[in-house]
Amino acid sequence: MAEAIARQLRTLHILPDHPDPRALAAALAPVREAAGCVTAEAYESCTGASHLVLTTQWESEVAFSAWWRDAERNGTDVLVAALLAEGVEHEFYPRSEQFSPVNGIWQRDVDSLITWPAGSGGVRILIEYAVTPDDQTYAVLEREVPETLRETGCEFYDWLRNVELADHLLLVELWADQEIYDMHNDLRMVTAEYRGPSHRQPVESTRGGTSREFYRQHGYRPMYGRWQPIEDADQSIGVKWGPA
Repeated sequence: MAEAIARQLRTLHILPDHPDPRALAAALAPVREAAGCVTAEAYESCTGASHLVLTTQWESEVAFSAWWRDAERNGTDVLVAALLAEGVEHEFYPRSEQFSPVNGIWQRDVDSLITWPAGSGGVRILIEYAVTPDDQTYAVLEREVPETLRETGCEFYDWLRNVELADHLLLVELWADQEIYDMHNDLRMVTAEYRGPSHRQPVESTRGGTSREFYRQHGYRPMYGRWQPIEDADQSIGVKWGPA
């Protein structure tokens, strides 16, 4: 079989809760040592919400598949047990180019003359970076989350702190569709003065780096050692599609 074209893989796993976040974070240490793993981190909510977010990045889907095949075969790993638990949400993406805000519009950091179609479905956003930790920063985050969740079409929005590295933050968003997200982005622009400064002072990351990624949301579920799309419409028999 021909070797797949290598594209980095981003995985996102949202656990509704977990009794021991630090034990789960510790279980990620050997994952970071696995062949092809770029990063693997655990985050807990800055607002006290019960969910826990795990995110990993791999050099390719082949590298992730090799790790998962071995990890699931062992069967006793605390991380595998957590990922296979009921109610966990799983998402997989070919890692996007980085995005940067330009005049209020998030744009890919590439020199391209092609305007790609927006596609359909939910808009998933992941933003990772390290900041100088202080009470004022976290106070703004705690106020921002419930305000944003009140917006029309906001399905998930939370600032999360790395379980092991308190100065590493992750923003996870999910918006119902592109039009809804555009409304949110416009509202952010026109209310910037009212909301005031964020007080977030970026610093160099201890692990990983700054990341700003946008995706069309797709959910997966583990079945018989494989990861399958949740939506029946995303299933295919005649063609085994690769990452879009």
